[in-house]
Amino acid sequence: MSYQKLIDFWGFDNLSRAKPEALKSINISEESKHFLVEIGLPRELDLFYPIKFSLEYDIFPELEIKKYLSKKIYQKYSQLKQTIIIASEDNILGYFCIFEFTGGFVYSIGIDKGVIDGIYFMNSSVQQLAEFLFLYQNYRLKGERENIFDDEDKYYHLTQELEYEMYQVDARVFDNEENWWLLVLEQMYDGLI
Repeated sequence: MSYQKLIDFWGFDNLSRAKPEALKSINISEESKHFLVEIGLPRELDLFYPIKFSLEYDIFPELEIKKYLSKKIYQKYSQLKQTIIIASEDNILGYFCIFEFTGGFVYSIGIDKGVIDGIYFMNSSVQQLAEFLFLYQNYRLKGERENIFDDEDKYYHLTQELEYEMYQVDARVFDNEENWWLLVLEQMYDGLI
């Protein structure tokens, strides 16, 4: 997908972009850095609850992961200390983060009652996250425009189309059933979102 298509879809002013100097010491690919500076991610998006993407930092905030994990679990996830926050989930305490130790994989980290209750792989890069957000939003708009959400068969078919398109963009998402997007797709198939 062309980056211009993403800009045209979301609108230039509706995208949050990173400052180049804030990314200098971040361990992600140059392509991902370029994407975050030149294209960015939508400022706000309703994925079944509001998500706010913020990239306009002088220094990216890091998730202080240690304060959310017991000592035993922290040892397993100690590499997460190099985790930068790119979005927050409004109605729950949760974050979308880039894990530097992976070279830029994006994860969702849910926090409940002060403890991490889930760490879910989302996408292999911020570029693929952006494409998934585009695909999901197109899905929602098409469903509303064509009144598909009231027809169970059409809704199921539309969800299958979305899953196929997502697979074409980032097949790694489908390697583990505990992936964030697969949980979203599961809820879609069940008619919950």
